[in-house]
Amino acid sequence: MSERKKTLTDQSGNLVEGTVVEIAESVERFSEVKLTDGTILKTKMSAIEATRIDDQWDKDGNPIYILQSNNIVAVTESPERLKRDK
Repeated sequence: MSERKKTLTDQSGNLVEGTVVEIAESVERFSEVKLTDGTILKTKMSAIEATRIDDQWDKDGNPIYILQSNNIVAVTESPERLKRDK
């Protein structure tokens, strides 16, 4: 697959150039979050696209990536007092 370049905004708000890297595999498991109001949520991140930022590395010398993703949230349990009447 040929490289595809992309311009993105980094965490500091700067425009950066990067190379899109194809996702070969993604294991996306749910996490369970229990809230103090008694609600239980299931959440997971679903990766859409990874971009390696050109000519930038972290303090350990690793390339820096920006990951485009969707967050999926499902209410699995909530107290009756929080539910709307049907």
